Amino acid sequence: MTITYEILNDQVLVILRQLEQLKLLRVKQEEKPIATTPLKTKRRWAGSISKEDGKLFLQHVENMRNERDRTLD
Repeated sequence: MTITYEILNDQVLVILRQLEQLKLLRVKQEEKPIATTPLKTKRRWAGSISKEDGKLFLQHVENMRNERDRTLD
């Protein structure tokens, strides 16, 4: 079975190497990093909140802008 992880901390790699020495897993390092294009990044967040929550958030932002504009006058 193959599982791919993104290492966020160098200490994790040390732990994985120790597990490899115990013959519990094998660490394979990719030669080329995975490039993230703007489209992939955009799709990554697609659907992260519901449309209803998105509408409420946009209404809240609009209300904050209106309040800010009112206080600046």
